[in-house]
Amino acid sequence: MTSPQLKLKETATDEYQALLHTVMSSRLMRKELNANWSYVQNRSLEVTDCQLVRIYPRTNGETVFEFELCLCGQQAVHHQTIFAEWVGSNVVNRCQETIVSLRKPRRRQLHREDSDLITCLPNMGLLIRFPGLDERIDGLKLVRKPMLISQILRTLKNRNGNARHTRVDVELLGHRLGKRCIVRVKAEGDTKLSTRSSDNAFILKLYKMRTERGRDVYDCMKQLSMSGFGLESSIRIPKLMIYLSEWNAIVMEDVGGVSLPDLSGDRLVDGLARAGQALRKLHNTQIGVEHHHTVDAEIDLLKEKADLVSTLLPEMAGAVEKALKNVVRGLNQCRQYTPALVHRDFYEKQILIDGDKTILLDFDTLCMADPALDVGNFIAHLELNRLQGILNLENSIAIFSDAYDGCQSNEFRRRVEIYTRSAALRLTCLYAFWPRWRHACNPLLEVANAC
Repeated sequence: MTSPQLKLKETATDEYQALLHTVMSSRLMRKELNANWSYVQNRSLEVTDCQLVRIYPRTNGETVFEFELCLCGQQAVHHQTIFAEWVGSNVVNRCQETIVSLRKPRRRQLHREDSDLITCLPNMGLLIRFPGLDERIDGLKLVRKPMLISQILRTLKNRNGNARHTRVDVELLGHRLGKRCIVRVKAEGDTKLSTRSSDNAFILKLYKMRTERGRDVYDCMKQLSMSGFGLESSIRIPKLMIYLSEWNAIVMEDVGGVSLPDLSGDRLVDGLARAGQALRKLHNTQIGVEHHHTVDAEIDLLKEKADLVSTLLPEMAGAVEKALKNVVRGLNQCRQYTPALVHRDFYEKQILIDGDKTILLDFDTLCMADPALDVGNFIAHLELNRLQGILNLENSIAIFSDAYDGCQSNEFRRRVEIYTRSAALRLTCLYAFWPRWRHACNPLLEVANAC
């Protein structure tokens, strides 16, 4: 299969390069949206800031750009995320097809009064949409149909009859276009999850239809719950409620707690130590997971990220390719290890501290791999946090590492250093497209090149 980055290079025509010049310029993209985006024109809004956050190349040569906007009107100012999909000259037809698809009965995500939530910029070949609208995730119909959520509540409570006085509020927490979406649901009225008002909320995690992803994640979480991560444990995961096969969705507890970036002083020291302890417990857990993440898979992932930066930001190509060469050389020395259960996306926001409970989050990437990968990834994020001015504790890495295992072997420590460099390069490739944090790229490249 052709990689997204190779396909991107094949489509890097003069027209596409001009597009990239615009989307990566906050000033030019802001000007384009204000002049030609019907959404702001219909509502008398102005885009006063436009920041490119993510770029997702697709295997068919298309590209998804994710932006964070600041929208100003007469009454208020608010921030809004949008997706801009580059589909080329066929964008007008694609826009109409997408609108029709989102209005189909099995989805019903787009109402006629909200039609300008899906629009296009024909002169740029961009299809513009708001998060929460996704023809590949049918479960988003639940967000638009509160009565369907009321039915889920009744299922969870084993109740019969109608919940006539139930009010359901839905908050979109995250959306990876075409992949998955996370929403928080709060219920009021006579359909409640428990007698405590604080428990009248849950998380819906929705996955792409016609895949087994939701079921697989649900099964992994169920195994973890039965392997020492249940509610009674001091280190636990969110409580599972139900898997909705019709929507490929997991319903789980909306956990409380505070994330590490919101802690300070002694509480932060304690939180970092708990993060190390939680990760060690996960690595020692014996459950059945089929997926393996190998050194070769890590190298392929880094090459894709580095190729994207080199293609779209040629001024960074030399430095990124040098770091890639050094990191790959190191990763090739990490082929001897004992596989363990690995999170593979373990960083500061995957841990919540709730009193004496430590809560571990997000198991979409759970696999068998080198445990040094998780430790290195967390350490690289601590370095990023320092550059961002958060978690700015001088000995944070030592606190976390010692709590994970103060008696690590020299061989393990060596692999942690290499995976720290690998994660630093990956973070460089991610934040290179975000002007707000681009200043962190050179220091992260220094970490990636460290010997």
